Amino acid sequence: MANSIASDLQVQAILENALLAFKRTLAPINAFSTVYRGIPLQGNDTITVPYYPLQGTASSDFNGSYSADAGTVQSRPVVINKRKYQALNITGYELARQPHLSVEKLMDRQAEALAHDVVIDILSVVTAANYGSAVSTGAPTAFDFTDIADIVTSINQSYWPVANRSLVLSSTYHGALLKDSSIANWNAMGQAGADVKLKGALTHIAGLDVFVTPNIPANSENLVGFATLPDAALVAFAPIAPADDRITRYVTATDDNGLTLEYREYPIPGSDTVQMVIEANYGYGKGEGAALKRIVSA
Repeated sequence: MANSIASDLQVQAILENALLAFKRTLAPINAFSTVYRGIPLQGNDTITVPYYPLQGTASSDFNGSYSADAGTVQSRPVVINKRKYQALNITGYELARQPHLSVEKLMDRQAEALAHDVVIDILSVVTAANYGSAVSTGAPTAFDFTDIADIVTSINQSYWPVANRSLVLSSTYHGALLKDSSIANWNAMGQAGADVKLKGALTHIAGLDVFVTPNIPANSENLVGFATLPDAALVAFAPIAPADDRITRYVTATDDNGLTLEYREYPIPGSDTVQMVIEANYGYGKGEGAALKRIVSA
């Protein structure tokens, strides 16, 4: 099938719209990770990023003077070893003969596909070895508000900060909550209940921001979701500028969370074809092990 491109489409518009599609799919990553960008590489693929562990120091009683240790900002290495891309070929014939359909939409779809793969890759870090035993275990048919209450109780007992608590769930477990009458009841929840019934929008529950994604990998441990703070993982983006002078366009776009997409465009010699590539260069690693509580099916 031939591709189509609008004649007045600009490269920056393509990339910025692709970034929006990329960002929507990557929303759960912002819930459980701190994203860094623009940190220079030091002759290898490793960067060192600041890391702020949960505060575990007990308060002191005043006895006439103050005593304090120096504040410590820890650091951890993140290896930028992931380079994923989606490519699209456009021919001169398509440019000349099919001006009505939009390559912008095609690139949006490719950005979403790229984001799906990036999410699955980054979430591979969510394992028992990194974050400990599961806080909740059970089939989706039994997952309801009672389980959420138990998860929040565990969070409170772990002295998590009240701000920025999130719940990331697979589509199946999110759907189980939508079926829970105690959540969807119109009379009990007013507009919130209406949003659940009419829009399928369960965005907050029991003090948790809710994210749903079909991209949670089982990680050979039956992973289906997790409660988290944004300190649980460290993610870094480090774009790679092209070395080949045949590249006719190279631009980057970064959102306010640090998620970065790259776009490069170049002709394929002798083919009357231009190749358009959207790409993500990134790496990730474990952050604060106590800042994530896994949910498993069994």
